[in-house]
Amino acid sequence: MWQPSAAEEAAVQASVTKLGLRLHALIRGVRLIKQRRVNGRPGVPAGMVGMLLAMDELRAGCHARDLTDRTGLDQSTVSRAVAWLVAHWWSGAPTPPTAARPSWR
Repeated sequence: MWQPSAAEEAAVQASVTKLGLRLHALIRGVRLIKQRRVNGRPGVPAGMVGMLLAMDELRAGCHARDLTDRTGLDQSTVSRAVAWLVAHWWSGAPTPPTAARPSWR
């Protein structure tokens, strides 16, 4: 079986370290962008920005399941977030209770 040399292992480790630092910088940049968006929209918690963006991308009639898939959050978190957004006039009310599944405008 092939074994990498010490120089190859060192090169891989250096690449992993560089990649980790770049990923950290990217995540920090995303956080700063989200914070700027929040500063432009006072009253919106930073955690809600992603939910609002997902709702905007999905447009009218998106279902909670669509938001769950898009955001990677669990259903109860999405439900609480949407309830907060509706209560604070950031989103339209859910469809009537006669609908098979709730969707938001």
